[in-house]
Amino acid sequence: MVTVGRMMSRLQDQIKVAVKQLLNGTASQTLKMKAAAYAVLALFLLPQLVRGSSLRVGIFRRKERFAHELEQSQLLRTVVLATHSGSANSYDRAKMYFEEQLPLFRGAAANYHLHQYWQEAGSGIKSTKMGWYGLIGARIHGMARMYRADNKFDDFKVEKDKCVMYDFLTLNNLPICPLLGKWSTLESFVQDLRAGQAFQKGASMKTVFIKTCHLTQGSSASTRPLAVADYLDGKGPAVDKLATWLASKWTFRADDWERPWRADGNLLTDHLTPGIILQAPSTLTLNPETGKMQVCEIKVEVFWGRAYAGVITDIKTFGHGASVASRGIAALGHDERGVIEAFPDSFQHFVLSMDYLPKEGPGSWFNWIITEDHLRKCAWPLAERTARIMGIDAVRIDIFMIKGDPTGCVINENSLSDGMGYGHHMEFMSKLWAEPHITKAYKPYTNSKRIYEQTEKDVPGA
Repeated sequence: MVTVGRMMSRLQDQIKVAVKQLLNGTASQTLKMKAAAYAVLALFLLPQLVRGSSLRVGIFRRKERFAHELEQSQLLRTVVLATHSGSANSYDRAKMYFEEQLPLFRGAAANYHLHQYWQEAGSGIKSTKMGWYGLIGARIHGMARMYRADNKFDDFKVEKDKCVMYDFLTLNNLPICPLLGKWSTLESFVQDLRAGQAFQKGASMKTVFIKTCHLTQGSSASTRPLAVADYLDGKGPAVDKLATWLASKWTFRADDWERPWRADGNLLTDHLTPGIILQAPSTLTLNPETGKMQVCEIKVEVFWGRAYAGVITDIKTFGHGASVASRGIAALGHDERGVIEAFPDSFQHFVLSMDYLPKEGPGSWFNWIITEDHLRKCAWPLAERTARIMGIDAVRIDIFMIKGDPTGCVINENSLSDGMGYGHHMEFMSKLWAEPHITKAYKPYTNSKRIYEQTEKDVPGA
């Protein structure tokens, strides 16, 4: 096992050599890139080691974590931007986009009706420099504070409880994949499962999804695709395994152990009532680059009722990690259909250096999202409408897009504590979220309903 002292000593030696060459002007571009990598590595590792993290668990267990640290840390960004031109160019584009969009978002916020619940949840937002996770932490602390004071303030269920979330979407006639059944007890579902009744509404489908309502974090692995044919008669090993899996999930509780808001976040999720949903899948499209049918989901960030950008994790044939869609930059000649950027490889993801989706070759097939105008015609307005009904300052709305049907998108779910990566956009997204809280540049409102009970008629101006 490599000791902490030896690891840090080696890193210090490598950094000294790199910095010396950088200062005397003899560093090659390759050396500059290495220097940036060493600096990011050292600056990332130090706080982990101070907190007592064991190297034995694997420093690189989640290499995307370095990119997330870079998105959050001004110090790390400064190092990388000074040594990697691709990252610097990506940052300049993100800044240019923000500067074009800022007046539009300020105008949106000035006319936006913010529910009292989100005003209170955001009361801890005091600066535009808090960073993305700082803002989320402030929100979760605010929600937990209200819930501790009075458990009637359970508005967070509009996201944290999938059953409540889908009830809210259905109440407001927002498009979703059809629900095939909902159960409030494990016993009632297992009884229907073994009687061959649970899957009858999906009998004509090849695959459906089962979801446990009280688990929303991806790490909880609470959603599974199921081959319908294996469950129609209510017998066999697949049925037994499903019943066992559900029993384990029924007593499982989410744990935000990697997040600074762990105690507050766990308070909210610990008090959720378990439930089960069966849901039809989204429409799939044949991807000629892979020869496989696939879904295409965009996770849209909405601030003050206006969509800013969206992450797409389904573009697997070009780049590394998630791709980012935005409205585009008019000064660069982009039209209102928007643009998509991606990280060409793992190192570019590491330093947040993005390129536009290619016009030909691997990944180019996904240009249908832009050429068919899916963002402007459906993804942006659907996400915005949902946010307005929630009366919320910032929210992520996850939407399935369907090739050939640019107005037929449907909602998958939402998120109040988004951990997706948006590259250099993160710095500017944080400012868009925070500024109106500080200036109070919004229209407050309140009513007697919980957020998940609201309809458009309950929201002024919606």
